[in-house]
Amino acid sequence: MKISIIVPVYKAEQYLDKCIESILNQTFNDFELILVDDGSPDGSGKICDEWAKKDNRIVVIHKENGGVSAARNTALDIANGEYIGFVDSDDTIEPTMYETLYNNMRDYNAQISVCDFRFVSPNRVRIDNLEIQTQVYDSKEAIEIIFKDTPFSGHLCNKLFKADLFDGVRLDEDIYIFEDMLAVLRILMNPIKIVYHSEPLYSYHLHDASASHFRLTEAYIKSSNAACFRMTELMAQKGSKRLVAMSKIKPIKSDLQMLIKISGDEEGQKKYSKAIIRDLKKQLSVRSFFQLNFKLKIKVIMAVISPRMYFKAVAKKQKKAN
Repeated sequence: MKISIIVPVYKAEQYLDKCIESILNQTFNDFELILVDDGSPDGSGKICDEWAKKDNRIVVIHKENGGVSAARNTALDIANGEYIGFVDSDDTIEPTMYETLYNNMRDYNAQISVCDFRFVSPNRVRIDNLEIQTQVYDSKEAIEIIFKDTPFSGHLCNKLFKADLFDGVRLDEDIYIFEDMLAVLRILMNPIKIVYHSEPLYSYHLHDASASHFRLTEAYIKSSNAACFRMTELMAQKGSKRLVAMSKIKPIKSDLQMLIKISGDEEGQKKYSKAIIRDLKKQLSVRSFFQLNFKLKIKVIMAVISPRMYFKAVAKKQKKAN
């Protein structure tokens, strides 16, 4: 068997059928689909079982709720494929995604194959990269690209991995923000080749229950900070001052993103803005600030000097985008 495709499932009954259909309709069909019902309280588990009756490539695991990382780890422990892919249960993929990823991996003798992705919301589709190209990177180059937040990204779901890359690598089950990026960075600690194809073959669907709409909580802030700290530890092990410096910019960007999440929520602003600004100031140093691009410098200055001004600027930008 060539590919094991892992789908963690939790409260996904509205989206799961479309997700599974998009996987089963792949032009590359030598795969097993591992659906991990993570103790979902809705009808998701039953939907998984019904699909398994229709297609013998489907393996269903029912487990107590432990979070997305625990679900993925459970599937990794039983995966039989030579290659590993991941799809979120509320997303969809293009019919040629795994054929493209597999062929690129083989043609370029790479250990990780990556495609671009598009964001899909009820009102519009956003594609981050319109120019189709294929490029090859080594591990260090790939890490730098991930820290720059380009469409390459640190996500698991737009990638195909050689299965042996996960030998000794599992996702942190105590972190639920940037947990996938941490796993990718751990894999990239080794000298490997990565091929990136800029065609958007993965569709990330935005809705109220999606990962991008997590309601900000103290646990969210704590998890984000813990993940960023572990990234810096990893880059220190890599022995690259440049990568350590880049990893220290990640929590600054994370704090700005958290401020964006509460920009339209007055209650959230009262509850969390002071803590986020305090953390932002703690993360800042002269060196890290001057490594930010001009736009990020302006955002940081605005957020630190006047959070209210920052919230107004974000609201104006979002209104214009809509």
